[in-house]
Amino acid sequence: MNDLSRHVLSSAALALLAGCGGSQPPIGAPGAMLQSRAIATHADRGGSWMLPEARRDSSKAWLYVDDTVGNAVYIYQLNKHGASQIGKITNGVDAPFASTVDDLGNLYVVNRVISGSVAVYAPGATSPSLVLTQDLTYPQGVAVDGSGDVWVTNRSNSGPGIAVFPPGQNTPMAYITGNLIRYPLEDVFDQEGNLYFADADTGVSEIPAGSQHPISLHLKGLRRNSAVGVALSASGILYVDNYDPSRGHVYTTRVYMIGSPIPKATLKGHVAGYNMAAGDVGAKGAVFIPDWYSGNVYVYKDGRNASFETLKTASEGTGGVAFKPAEVP
Repeated sequence: MNDLSRHVLSSAALALLAGCGGSQPPIGAPGAMLQSRAIATHADRGGSWMLPEARRDSSKAWLYVDDTVGNAVYIYQLNKHGASQIGKITNGVDAPFASTVDDLGNLYVVNRVISGSVAVYAPGATSPSLVLTQDLTYPQGVAVDGSGDVWVTNRSNSGPGIAVFPPGQNTPMAYITGNLIRYPLEDVFDQEGNLYFADADTGVSEIPAGSQHPISLHLKGLRRNSAVGVALSASGILYVDNYDPSRGHVYTTRVYMIGSPIPKATLKGHVAGYNMAAGDVGAKGAVFIPDWYSGNVYVYKDGRNASFETLKTASEGTGGVAFKPAEVP
């Protein structure tokens, strides 16, 4: 992949990034920094069309990279030689902070602004077919269960929670709250339908399939106010992004086996993986961890603690990534 030119955040933006949110980690900064921006859908850009690559390369693995600062989602095709950019989404995108892909290949993008939204794109589309807005204020993360219900973590002035939308509907059928939901961020489902979510105040919790009651995993080794991202691999390994304000806003990722509260490893490298992704490239498991500061995405083999590849992206500030496996049409 070509080494695309990088955009460096200004010192003023970095200072704001480090200083917002009081005792909260700088996860609050992008939202605060973008409050003054006009909320627009960019209807005049992109149009309603399908990427040619959506047909030509539909059988190959894709990685979506959310550019929170640049108001875009970049699409990369993954292969054994790295990744190549095959598309860009701007229509319906405003400060994209997180995204996910469901079993049918639909893309869900969290627009993390006040009165935010989740834009839904059919495979290969660059214009949303649906935009979820009701009851969303500063949405943070999104996950889709096996029934197609959309679970959106939300930081609202009226109370943080997780809004659950039925497939194709803009009205939540549930809004889950509780003592463990104070600053919810990334969420992800396992193959059994259990939801795991990171909370900047309370760590990582699980909502068992069929339940609306979070249960803390009581993970050890996480600093207070530190869990900002979570990814779950098919092998049952849980990756938790860990923030340390006392070390110059350094991020590391703790690695746990499901069922054990003791970390088995710490990933090497300086990464700010707000919203991570896991999947199989070829026949090998991989974990994709974005770095907010550089825009790069670091790729780890599932179960290894050192990255084997760095994907240099066009992103000015990578909030998150989403993975579309090769078998999704």
